[in-house]
Amino acid sequence: MKNKKPNYKVSVYLVDDKTSYRLRFYYKQAKRFLPQRFKVDSYDAALQKRDKEQANEKWMNYEEENRETKNDFIAFFEKVIQGKAHKGTRFVYNNALSLFKHFKGDGALPFNKVNKELIQDFREFLLRTKKQNTASCRFALFLHGVNQAFNDNLIERFKVERIPQKIVKKDVLTEEDINTIIKTEWLNRYKEIFLFECLTTVSFDDMKRLKWKQIEKKTIKINNKIETVHKLSFIRGKTGNEVNMILSEDIIKMIGKRKGDEDYIFLELTRHDKFNDNIKQFIMKAGINKHITSHCGRATGIIRVTEREGIYAAAKQAGHAKIDTTLRYAQYTDKMMIGAKDALMSGINFNPTA
Repeated sequence: MKNKKPNYKVSVYLVDDKTSYRLRFYYKQAKRFLPQRFKVDSYDAALQKRDKEQANEKWMNYEEENRETKNDFIAFFEKVIQGKAHKGTRFVYNNALSLFKHFKGDGALPFNKVNKELIQDFREFLLRTKKQNTASCRFALFLHGVNQAFNDNLIERFKVERIPQKIVKKDVLTEEDINTIIKTEWLNRYKEIFLFECLTTVSFDDMKRLKWKQIEKKTIKINNKIETVHKLSFIRGKTGNEVNMILSEDIIKMIGKRKGDEDYIFLELTRHDKFNDNIKQFIMKAGINKHITSHCGRATGIIRVTEREGIYAAAKQAGHAKIDTTLRYAQYTDKMMIGAKDALMSGINFNPTA
């Protein structure tokens, strides 16, 4: 066994700009990449992981997929989804596959039945039954499985038009709105939790999982000055990205007295609909005539960061995997327009004799 040559080869590639690398294995016999991939923080760490896996001979006896997977597109797609590293990612892919199963009916789908006409019919089905942006997202996820089948030479390659994203301008809160909410009395902690979402950009699902141990009090050096700050660090459930942010003293006071490290910060968060019902009620009580949901709170925070620090900082704060996702939230606000005007007119003198 020790002298046997591995039936795989290893590659290390950059995931995003100088922040993380991914180690993946190519199975020579099956002529395809293995579903298991390892994300690491540096190139050296990737090489160390590779050497460790080779030393353990973990992939020496990798078995090809079973006959069902090789003959059934549905089983193949399920195998692709199982290879995704994060639970949130698997959830959204399974949602897309469930819609396809509903469209085509129960039972297996041989690869020779997967053709351009079938995929286009599914595209039209999504446009009829879902809102355009939901249809666009689910169809893009479904096409990932189709493209994997292309790459594995299981189906013939064909081109299908994607569903374009429709830009929808959502209601967001102004500074005046946020200050009005702060002054509005409410009978439970949902108001404070919503303000936390607005002023941190942390989503509902991630807020549910936050524990006190994820907020660390530490000292940092800024402009040659030592400052004590509260740093929040967590892994975003939807993307698996690590998110780091500094919380203000006002936010720390608002969320209440610190409890045990393993205790959840927001025990009240159970159901999304209950949270949105409370938001609707105290927004109405505050006299704000806007359609505001939990998602609008996150969008409010993203826009506030974009106005002051730019789209890249907003993407990092929100934990987005791609800048394109942040751009869907971004709006060209009056404050941005004034900033653009000041930049364009900086140093310009229309009265040279004055």
